Amino acid sequence: MISTTFTFAACRNLKRFVGRATAAVAANEVALLHTTQYLGARTEKDPWAELAQRFQIRVDGINTAEVRSTSARLHVLSIYAGFDRFVVALRGEWFDLSGKAWQKHDNDGPLEEIERNAPSKDIFRRHVDDESRACLNHYRYVRNAVAHPSDDNQWSSRNHYASQEVALRNLGARYQMTTAPHSLDYIDFHDAKLLSQLVLDLARQISKAFDPGDSVLAAAVPDKLRSRAYGNEVRRYNRIGCYLRTKYGLSTDRAEKIARDILAL
Repeated sequence: MISTTFTFAACRNLKRFVGRATAAVAANEVALLHTTQYLGARTEKDPWAELAQRFQIRVDGINTAEVRSTSARLHVLSIYAGFDRFVVALRGEWFDLSGKAWQKHDNDGPLEEIERNAPSKDIFRRHVDDESRACLNHYRYVRNAVAHPSDDNQWSSRNHYASQEVALRNLGARYQMTTAPHSLDYIDFHDAKLLSQLVLDLARQISKAFDPGDSVLAAAVPDKLRSRAYGNEVRRYNRIGCYLRTKYGLSTDRAEKIARDILAL
């Protein structure tokens, strides 16, 4: 896992969201496996219906494999939605830092949109490799096919998987997945787990590619933290360093260096 001394708040928010989502995915899978084991020993014609009655819930004709598949697909949608929110927040944070209007074309996928606005496309491409792109796009097509089911969306998902299967397998191996990523028809728990890890790594890499440099970060420090009216140099130094670590996820060393540069002006 590659670390960076600059991260957008959107990246840290995504990490918290994905942490909760991943825990829910795992808990749900454990519950389904346990239930499957229990139902396997039952002799009723519809054991799901019998079990549901204990909790005053009415269900008919549930297939365990279908429940697990549907659950995994919905969790993939949720995690991908978290990445969509990351992109939306990134637009605002980058404008606040750079003052540059965000550009987005109608046919842009999320990574194409982010690359279009990166300070350097070459640097961005070094941080976001083709296999990661192929995998994120795979789950984007899966999201479209599940959330907006149509023949076209399902065809697009299956076609992308078939055309990018080698890259997808390589990406799965990198994350030590034995089977994921799966095609649309076979999405399971491991896909949600893989997507969780992928979006977190992408968010960190994107932050690294967008690192604006010390001078821009120094200029972003509010004037009141620099002002002599708010304390002596030691107090201002500590406040500036704390602000930079909290706001931009900087390492202590980098935050302190910028604070020293500011106070030396």
